[in-house]
Parts: sequence; structure tokens; C-alpha cells
Amino acid sequence: MHAPPASRRSRAPHVMHLLDGFHWGGAQRVALDLIRYSVDRGFAVTVLGRDGPMRAAFDDLHGVSVVSLPEASRSGVLGQIAAVRAAVRARRPALLHAHQRREALIANMVARPLRIPTVEHAHTVLPSLGFARLSFRSDRVLAVSEGVRAMVDRAGAGDRVRLVGNTASRVDVSPSRGWTQPGRDEPLRLLGIGRLEPQKDPLRFVRVAAAIADQRPVQAMWLGNGPLRQTAVDAAVAAGVSVAFPGQSDAVVSALDDAHALVMTSRWEGLPLVLLESFARRRPVYATHACDGDGALADGRAVSIPDDASDQEFARTILHDLDRFDMEDRLERAAAYAAAQTPDVVFGRVLAAYRALGVDAA
Repeated sequence: MHAPPASRRSRAPHVMHLLDGFHWGGAQRVALDLIRYSVDRGFAVTVLGRDGPMRAAFDDLHGVSVVSLPEASRSGVLGQIAAVRAAVRARRPALLHAHQRREALIANMVARPLRIPTVEHAHTVLPSLGFARLSFRSDRVLAVSEGVRAMVDRAGAGDRVRLVGNTASRVDVSPSRGWTQPGRDEPLRLLGIGRLEPQKDPLRFVRVAAAIADQRPVQAMWLGNGPLRQTAVDAAVAAGVSVAFPGQSDAVVSALDDAHALVMTSRWEGLPLVLLESFARRRPVYATHACDGDGALADGRAVSIPDDASDQEFARTILHDLDRFDMEDRLERAAAYAAAQTPDVVFGRVLAAYRALGVDAA
């Protein structure tokens, strides 16, 4: 942790971010990039979360304090509230920014008596709006896509919701390796990326790869860790299909450049970072309709698979589509879409929400 100079600390408005934990996930990556962006523009930042493998990435940010929260399984909700309250009272932030529903509820319980404004980042369309009356009650709710905004609106956020979008701000801007149509006898290199958990449905990824392998050779890979890793490994072995699970990796750019296609099997999403990253690297995307945040898959940029399609239909769509002759035009349109989602556009909207609540680094 690197402390900023005293003169800067005295002037900088202090924002405290709350995460459910420092594990590798989309919300954590957005928070990391947003914090880096806001520190560069004069904000002081503290980030709270339960310890995990991504903590080092936050520790490395200049001018950012990292505070570990106790494990929820040990402290319970009351323990989590007490830990956040203690951090708020010790550091006196000007604003609390939460990145999950539970953390937003805690933030509001702590901040309201102290008259500290709250912001909640809504990163994904949820499969259920259970406890809707307790959800999305922050002073501003930031939606990453139109689908997320509609969900938040149904929960009663009304004029407190703001559409901010999403940005793959750390995508390597070096030229991508040109996409080459795979030969008929060449193994299809299929890539999946994300936490190995039910939301991402990696078991469907294995089944789709197995269905393709019935027609032609496949070399599939899934980057990421999570509770379903061993189950997915076992499923691939049982299906007799080549699917590698190397775990968490920072080599997303090279993995995309090596792949013939990104395959997304998510059951629910917001506007996935990996989708924007694949667009930026000019790789074909085949994704469930649940991944279509803000119509990202529309306009011929990618192929949207109906959520109720069978695994065999999913596989047939990929095999048929990879024989197209106009793929380069599609990839250029997708790259242009990703390029428009810049940090200045997306995170600029976040800082505008801060300013509307009276928190500015001017």
C-alpha cells in the first residue's frame, strides 16, 4: 500500500468502495479499473473486502488503502456491519460505493445515520429479485446495461438509476493477430472465460464442446477458477472431449488471440467484460442471449444463441457460422463497438454521479 502525499490527502475527496471479496470476478475488475481511474483524477480511495487472490492487485494501486473484512461465515451479517462501520468512522469517507447488493445494503445501514451518500454499482441482470424492497436503495444506482437498468427500475430505483455502461479498460491495444478461418481438419480452438460457477454454466460449455467434437476435432479451454472446476473437469473426461482448465490467468489477450472463437454459456449477465475484450481482439463470439447487454450481440457483431437452445443446436450454430465468408466485416463492427466503450465515457459517468451527490475532486 502506498500512501499519497499529505498535501494531496488533505484536498482529495475520499471514496470508500465495498466489495464482497477480493476474488477474481467482473465486479472486482470493474472496481479495480474505476479506482485506478478516479485516483488519477484526484480522489483518495479506501477499498474494503474479504481477503482473496485479487487483493494484491488493489494493494499495488498508488494512493489506495485496502482494509480486510472478516469472513462472513465467521462474523455473520452483524459482524460485517460492525467492521464496515468501524472503517467508516475511522476514515470518514465522503461517499460509499458498493459493488454488490448485500454490500450496498450494509453501506446504506452504516452511511445513512452519518449522512454519507451512497452509490451502488449494478453489474448484472439477476435471475431473481428476491428481497426487492431491500435492494437498490442507494442514492445513485449505476447500471452497466439497459437490461440491468430495467431490472433496477422494476425494483423501484426510479430516477436514482443512471446508465453508465461497461469498459474493458485494460485490453491490450496492440494489433491483434488476424483471425484465420479454421481448416476442416484443424482442431477448433474454443475459449471460455469466467468464474467456474452456476451463473457462467461451464458444464454447458463442456457439453457444447463435446457436441462439436462429434463432428470435428476440438481443443477447448476455460480460463478461471471457481467451485465447479472439478465438476467441469470430470464432465469433460466423461464426455471424452479435450477441455483444459488451467485456472485463473492474466494471459487473456494471448488466449483470445490463439482462439478461433469465444463461447459464452452464461445464464445471466450484465455487459460482460470478456465480451468487450473478445470484440477488441477481433474474435468471433457465440453467446447465450443472456449475455446481450445493451444489444452488444446485435447488428451482426456476434451470434446470439437462444437461452433454451439445446447443446446440439448451440454446436450446430457454431459449426455452420464458422464457414462464413464475411467474418472480417463482423469482427470490425464488433471492434468498433468495444472501442466506443472507453474509460472516459464509462467512468466519466460514474464520476458525474459522484458530483451530483456533492463529491468532486475539482
